[in-house]
Amino acid sequence: MLGVLITLVFSVAMIGWGRLLVGKHIEHLHPAAGTGICGLVGLGSVGLLTLFIGLLPGGLKWGIGVVGLLGVIGAVNLVRHPVRIIGRRPEGPEWVAVAAVILPLFVGLIGALAPSTALDWDTIAYHLAVPKMWLAAGQIEPVSFIHHSNFPFTVDNLFLWGLVWGGQAGAKAFTISYTLLGVLTLFGLGRQYWGPRAGLIAAAAFATAPVIVWETGTGYLDVAHGLYAGLGAWLLLRSLTHDEPWLPGAILLGFAIGTKYTGLASAMALAIVAGQLVWDSCNRGRALRTVGVSALIALAVGGAWYAKNFAWTGNPVYPFLYEHFGGKNWDQNQADVYRNEQDTFGVPWEGTWTVPHAVLGLAYQPGRYVNPGQKLVIDEQGRASGATGNPLGAIGLPILLGLFAGALGTRRRELGPALLWAALGLSVWVVLSQQSRYAVSFAPVLALALGAWATSPRRTILVGAVLTLQFLITGFWAKEMLLDPDRIRVALGATPAPEYLRQKLGFYEAAEAINQGTGKVALYDEVFGFYLDVPYYWASYGHSTEMGYATMTSSDDLIASFRKLGIERVYVNLRMSDPEFVRRWVGAMGLGETPGPLPEAERESLVGDVQGRWKVFLADAVAEGELRVTQTFRGGVLFEVVD
Repeated sequence: MLGVLITLVFSVAMIGWGRLLVGKHIEHLHPAAGTGICGLVGLGSVGLLTLFIGLLPGGLKWGIGVVGLLGVIGAVNLVRHPVRIIGRRPEGPEWVAVAAVILPLFVGLIGALAPSTALDWDTIAYHLAVPKMWLAAGQIEPVSFIHHSNFPFTVDNLFLWGLVWGGQAGAKAFTISYTLLGVLTLFGLGRQYWGPRAGLIAAAAFATAPVIVWETGTGYLDVAHGLYAGLGAWLLLRSLTHDEPWLPGAILLGFAIGTKYTGLASAMALAIVAGQLVWDSCNRGRALRTVGVSALIALAVGGAWYAKNFAWTGNPVYPFLYEHFGGKNWDQNQADVYRNEQDTFGVPWEGTWTVPHAVLGLAYQPGRYVNPGQKLVIDEQGRASGATGNPLGAIGLPILLGLFAGALGTRRRELGPALLWAALGLSVWVVLSQQSRYAVSFAPVLALALGAWATSPRRTILVGAVLTLQFLITGFWAKEMLLDPDRIRVALGATPAPEYLRQKLGFYEAAEAINQGTGKVALYDEVFGFYLDVPYYWASYGHSTEMGYATMTSSDDLIASFRKLGIERVYVNLRMSDPEFVRRWVGAMGLGETPGPLPEAERESLVGDVQGRWKVFLADAVAEGELRVTQTFRGGVLFEVVD
């Protein structure tokens, strides 16, 4: 709990720090919106600064002092210049909107306090794991086997400091801060432009979106990224259509580019809309200067990550676009495997109706848009199965209603540029990767559009009913998936974290045993190395070319690769494999109840598959005495490399 509290206090201090950076440029905004934007700018600036600190030898060992100093400066500024955010207490039905906002914050607090399991997969696969590695090294350095470590890390770098002062709870609490800052900003913007109802509706639509509730309190970045992209686009377009300050929008867009690669797609869609506005402007010179300077600021803020990638890998968007840029420790086959995995999300292309079907599916069919479980299988009779992903991955009906309500409402001219940006962005989303959480970028704009439409009493009642339904559905899903009694007990400290993890995370028992030994361990079909305190390496195919699977022909080659990479132990997760295959595979190692070689056809098939040949060579290495079993677990085996 202390780590969460420190993170939340630090985030509040960042409002004061952000005000020092952009305070003069948000004076025209409602205090709640200005407060939220200052907080977003403050947090993003620390994440970016951490890159430059971390690249210095030993920088992460003393960088906490710099971060702490910024927090003190921000807190002092906040105390000297306090701001009244809300203005008055909510009244009557307005408390419903307040309750809607409390939902993600409560769920997020439980999520932050409870140790992460496979339920928030990427949190412990790389969002927290890579910062933990960098902290151990004392600086930011290449992690060859986790290509995600080359993604833009502006928000992930905040997790790094959260780990220092509060462990994983302190790190994950940053996403609670982002959700709260987003709610404040949307409330303030809606209230400023269209009145109190609009602000409450915009905030409630954002807060009850299932994917927002799910990701708050995890290590996922999509809420933070969505706020940077959506609010950045909104503010920049307002600067062109209403002559408002452009600097905050440019900075937020830069942080979007520096948080996820999808920020580039948002920026390209924004460039198209901005170009049209410049063309239509009665003062093209001023509009063109605004666009040009904003683009330069955004690139300066977000571009450092791409420069680092180019220097380290030769590819600014590593590992993507391998066909054009190449990249260290990568090849075309791995690029194809990665692309095929991305293509499994969403609706297969079947003509023009694919686009609306995919977009509407964000509300009613989340299974296809969330990993794992996104793959849809059609049998010979045309029956569909699969697509059983987390229902909390949905964007939700209120957000999507904002797209149509804004386009058809009386304020469509005012909202037009922002809605066009959202529509273009969703079109790109359909083409690239239909993961529902990537569409959070458009949630802020569409929530505002819904608030703008629902200002009349009749529309307020209609939207209120939809929001209430969304609140109930999201709350039910959250209760079933995120607020189970075991999770609440461990969050409150009634159950020790190790005991909880032994029950909920299959790898944890093995991780405890691995941590008792020394030497780097290779992980096969297992990515939760965050719970390891010893060096490890993702050895399965598809993470890096360093193992040399493309040219590997025998167990001797496999052992040679282990030795080259300093690997002394090998852990194999058997939960990912078919039980019947595991039985035959263990037999091929000379172990189990029925020792004996793999069937010849199966062996040849595996050896011929670059993704699966390691299984044959590992079994051969055990049978030949080059690997020795040291411990078995429920669903896993630990080996050691024999000297």
